Amino acid sequence: MPNEIVCREGSRSIELPETFNYANHKGFRLAYAPMLEDQQLRVIEVDFRRTSYIDSAALGMLLMLRKSAEAVGKTVSLANARGTVREILDIAHFETLFTMA
Repeated sequence: MPNEIVCREGSRSIELPETFNYANHKGFRLAYAPMLEDQQLRVIEVDFRRTSYIDSAALGMLLMLRKSAEAVGKTVSLANARGTVREILDIAHFETLFTMA
């Protein structure tokens, strides 16, 4: 299960796999789609606890999620990013676009 996206039904969080890249785009969209429709949910959390690698496609997917979330009045929080992943997010100035937890 190291490269699967985990999102339990009714969850407010998407747990990313060890490697988050273009190969995950379909699973990522499927994971957050129900969250966009949930009228009670205001913040979608993306959890990097298992993630040790992201690429530019992953950054693009996060930006697409942000755009979709904002369109329906939601925000996105990036949680548990550390090490190289956090460095990449910092270099991309994602702290100006997302809440970093």
